[in-house]
Amino acid sequence: MVRTLVTQLDRLTAALDELDAALVALLPPPDETLPSDADLLRTLPAVGPHTAATLLGELGHLTRSTDARALVAYVGFYPIVQQSGERALPPRLAAMGSRVARHVVYLAAVNAVRRTAEWRTIYPRKKSQGKTAKQALIVVAVKLLHTAYAMLKQRRPYDPSRLLVAPASLGT
Repeated sequence: MVRTLVTQLDRLTAALDELDAALVALLPPPDETLPSDADLLRTLPAVGPHTAATLLGELGHLTRSTDARALVAYVGFYPIVQQSGERALPPRLAAMGSRVARHVVYLAAVNAVRRTAEWRTIYPRKKSQGKTAKQALIVVAVKLLHTAYAMLKQRRPYDPSRLLVAPASLGT
């Protein structure tokens, strides 16, 4: 029984590796005159070829949305507030949109907070404002989507100076 499960795990792992290679192969080749959407997305911190391919596969052209807020709503990063009279449940994320895209953007936000200073300043600021760790990461994920939308709309690579993030101050 254990050998069968190990064999199945090996086959599934090999199939996932083949799928990842095929996904990266389907990305358009780099063009010297006009960068592709995948190339622009890969300039964002914590967005590699798999993340870019998954986002483009799940969402299509990100700029087909009317604005960045519509893209965020399409992905499903907006709260649902349930209240009736004085009874109110804690807000939760909407179940609408692509779960895969939401998951990929959330993991990209986690990596951005871990690896880059400009994204790391957003997280403690939101935590100091009383948000939970997950809520602060969702704020970073939404900011990543806004940044990706602006980059693709203006056809410019990521520029950290345009992020407009002031240093976080935890003591105030």
